[in-house]
Amino acid sequence: MSTPSPATATKARRPRRPRATKQRSIINQLEAEAEREKYELHLLRDIKAVRLPLPERHAKWHPMIEYEADLLYRREFLIIEVDGGIHIPFGHHNFGAGYEYDRVRDAEALCLGFTVLRVTPGMVKDGTAIDYVERVLHAIRARGKRIEVSELPSTQHTQPRPSRTRNKRTA
Repeated sequence: MSTPSPATATKARRPRRPRATKQRSIINQLEAEAEREKYELHLLRDIKAVRLPLPERHAKWHPMIEYEADLLYRREFLIIEVDGGIHIPFGHHNFGAGYEYDRVRDAEALCLGFTVLRVTPGMVKDGTAIDYVERVLHAIRARGKRIEVSELPSTQHTQPRPSRTRNKRTA
């Protein structure tokens, strides 16, 4: 048996697919931000059309960490996040560190008493996002007055937890 020459061995190989580069990642991120911005403005127009009070845009809501909400109803403790770029491969909100960051931020918001409503561009387009915004605001207002962040209890327990004692069987 003869070994193939280097020229024929090279021709037999399949061409390699180019790997995702950092440049492509930056382009994906910019596309996702542009998409999110477009649908944030669309949702704001819908909010105005149904005569709801306008939320703050890109507002800081955490007392110590620089977290920013796409749309924020501060008095109602409602954060609305428009997840742009969910259809882009390796988009920020659905893959890796971006997904992890969003979950941590959502957990921090819940610890402070916020309700987080995440909507997709498709939900904004078909009108379900504005329906959810109306329903969530109605539910929050029906619960009564919300407390301020400064009035929230500390993370340490001030009262001892009840002990777990089991009923002992008598013989």
